[in-house]
Amino acid sequence: MKIRHSELEACRKDPAGWLASSGGFARGGYASDIKLAISHFHKSGSHASAQGKLEEYLKKRVNAQKKQWARDTLDNYVVAFGSGDWLVADTKLRLSLELGSGVVMSGEMSRIDVSAKSGQYQAVLLSASIDGNWKSELRWPLVQLAVSQKYSREIEEIAVGIQTLDGSTIDTRCFSKGKIDKCVTEAAGLAETINSLSSKYK
Repeated sequence: MKIRHSELEACRKDPAGWLASSGGFARGGYASDIKLAISHFHKSGSHASAQGKLEEYLKKRVNAQKKQWARDTLDNYVVAFGSGDWLVADTKLRLSLELGSGVVMSGEMSRIDVSAKSGQYQAVLLSASIDGNWKSELRWPLVQLAVSQKYSREIEEIAVGIQTLDGSTIDTRCFSKGKIDKCVTEAAGLAETINSLSSKYK
């Protein structure tokens, strides 16, 4: 059984409720279009090419104001990213972390950066906004662990966090090994719970 990291907190709060409602597909919106264009920007290295991709995605959209917001957001992101010292190592990284009891945490991180100065890694999720309580969510220490395993790096070399779509704000945290161990234990208990409950929804 797979659970996306974006759903882990809802599952943590109400495992039975999450199981009963899981399996739905959320259609992407304007934010999804921007994320895809940003990923193309990092792969191609071309702002103009990313703008062209965004226009392709926006053909299916009808709200002129939101379409312009998407264009402006992409442009602002490119400017903001160019002012930092981070090098992009990967985009749209797919995660896979065994939680136990046959449950795997999956999902995607928008970008993996490496600092040109320190060699520090950071795994970034692009989002329309940043919840002030994000650091208390169960998923983030687990994401840090998953990324450290993916790149064969020490846990302390990885930071995780969220950046707004326009690139103006980024908030990251490197969780301690003790914190990660606690979350791994909690996640294993949660995995056992949902595995036990899952027979009711087969």
